[in-house]
Parts: sequence; structure tokens; C-alpha cells
Amino acid sequence: MYSKEQLQELAIEVFEKLGVNTLYATSDGQFFANPNRADMHAAGKMVVYTLNEGGGSSDEDKSDDEQLLEISKQEIAKLSPEQKKERIAVYQKRKDEEANALREQEEEAEKAEKEAALRKQEEESKKSADVSSSAAPNNDKSPEVRGGSKKVTTKK
Repeated sequence: MYSKEQLQELAIEVFEKLGVNTLYATSDGQFFANPNRADMHAAGKMVVYTLNEGGGSSDEDKSDDEQLLEISKQEIAKLSPEQKKERIAVYQKRKDEEANALREQEEEAEKAEKEAALRKQEEESKKSADVSSSAAPNNDKSPEVRGGSKKVTTKK
């Protein structure tokens, strides 16, 4: 496998031979004038480098985030002040909606936690009431004994 610097040195002859200003090289040392061919050859298993004649760097060597940021800066520069204000307002509205949705989710979760705690407390109170009532003697169920006399008659 070759580094970008090694490929840049090897590319000098290829630039002259093909007469192009940009080459696409895979880390295995293959050179292509067409970026799609280089990507197909690499098949996601190798790195594809963009090489410029004279060794200058290319936008394609930047990370995706760097490229996106550069494109965003260029697009923003093209916007009129009114368009910029509109975009900012849309962006701010979206951020506010996301923040509100997150706040609502947090409130719902907190409410659910409180309800669960209250149910648990009610169940514990009910259990303790059941335990205390079963442990205490129940006078209502004991038979009532009444004293009294019975008239007994005997035959003579």
C-alpha cells in the first residue's frame, strides 16, 4: 500500500503520459483519470486519493464535514440578506420545535415517574393495612354468648 506522498511522486510520469491535470490513485498504486473508475477499483476496500499535477491538494481529500462546511459557506455567500434572514428564522424555528419536543418528553417521563411512585406508595399502604388487619383479633366474628335461664318442667 502506498501513501499519498508516494503516489504523488509516482504520478509525475502518469500526468505527462495522459496529459491530465488531475488523477485519482488508489492506495494499491493504480492511477485513473476517471474518479468513478478509481472508486470501482477500490470497491470500498482501499483509499482513493485525488492528485493534482504539481502536488496541490484537492477538495476531495477533505473530510465530508469539511466539504459540507465549504459548500455551506459558498451557498450562504450567494444569498441575499433577506434570504439569510429567512433561513435563520427557519433554522431557529426548527431548533425551538426540537427543544419544545424534548422538554415535553422530559415532562411526560417525569409525570410517569411520579404516577408510578404514587401507585407504589398506595400499594404499600394497602399491603400494610391488610397485614395489620389480619394480625389484630377480630371481635366482630367471635360468637356472642348470652346467659339465660331455661325453664325446665318435670312431670309429676
